[in-house]
Amino acid sequence: MTKPQMRYVDEPLRTSRGLRVDGADRHGPGADISVIIPAYNSAMTLEAALDSVAAQSIIQEIDGGALNTVVEVIVVDDCSSDDTLGAAQQWLNRISPPPFSFRLSRLPSNGGPAAARNDGISKACGKWVAFLDSDDAWLPHRLAAQITLAEKYPSVAMWCGETIGMEIERGEKRAKGGQRKTEMAGRENLPSCEEITLENLAVENPVATSTVLVKKSVLDKVGGFDEQFRGPEDYDLWLRVAAMGRVVKMVQPLSRYRYVQGSLSLDERRFMPEVLRVLDKAFGSGGVLEGRKALKRAARSTQFWSASWMAFCRGDRWRAVELWVAAYWLNLWTAARKKRKWWPLLLRYMMGRVKEKAES
Repeated sequence: MTKPQMRYVDEPLRTSRGLRVDGADRHGPGADISVIIPAYNSAMTLEAALDSVAAQSIIQEIDGGALNTVVEVIVVDDCSSDDTLGAAQQWLNRISPPPFSFRLSRLPSNGGPAAARNDGISKACGKWVAFLDSDDAWLPHRLAAQITLAEKYPSVAMWCGETIGMEIERGEKRAKGGQRKTEMAGRENLPSCEEITLENLAVENPVATSTVLVKKSVLDKVGGFDEQFRGPEDYDLWLRVAAMGRVVKMVQPLSRYRYVQGSLSLDERRFMPEVLRVLDKAFGSGGVLEGRKALKRAARSTQFWSASWMAFCRGDRWRAVELWVAAYWLNLWTAARKKRKWWPLLLRYMMGRVKEKAES
């Protein structure tokens, strides 16, 4: 069998925009789910991410004729300096052909995850958009579990779930994705699900991007990712989505993420200023939470609390204490004070005792 080759659709053989797999569009342009994978220097991880999409139970059932759900995958190369394109070709050669429509787009310059995802959204044909980071992987039931509920409860704008982390340097498993927010009292009794309100989301973000399934129409209405942010660009978008529709989290793992020491999301010196800018936008003039001063204090308190632990984990315990004080002070001025183990954590900082994670 001839192995599929990638070709350029918009300007054949002259540009890397609009890359598509020959013969892989047998499901047609009207996809039900568009999977968007932003990739930057992902030569070592992209194939595993694509394997996890190909292994989805819903896709296997499609090939067997059991389900009438069409999936397309759009990989956006964010102007990588490594052989990310070669990794995509190698994966295609190995799969030959892939069980879904496959396109690869390359940005002319590095724009960050927000720009890469927006490029994918602009090309998406599906009713639903599912996100997957190129260094993450889905569990096999991810799409099937979500699309089943999405079709049953059409009033929900966005679905998400929990993710299981693997600390690759020490082999330790971690859970990520937040804690329970608001049970769906008075709403449909969804199995093992909880609704995340805008207010809950503002105070603490429990959404793991690689578990998100969101309506394409909603993304179009809210304007996609704000490209001025790098790091918490997803948090900004989820706030805007929650302001116009229902967000529901499935209380079960849907993906796996790689825990990489030194990543942006684990360094409060780089991540914290961006998160505060997201909050300033949300609570500022024209924002989705404009004028909610008490809620903003609670949100900032949570961010300082999280940042204090990040600082402690990288060995700067006095910076951790400084951030702890800021979090505690803001919490005192919040009507609905967050119940945390404030003093045990401060004692741990002073004594230099690092444990697995901060207790809320």
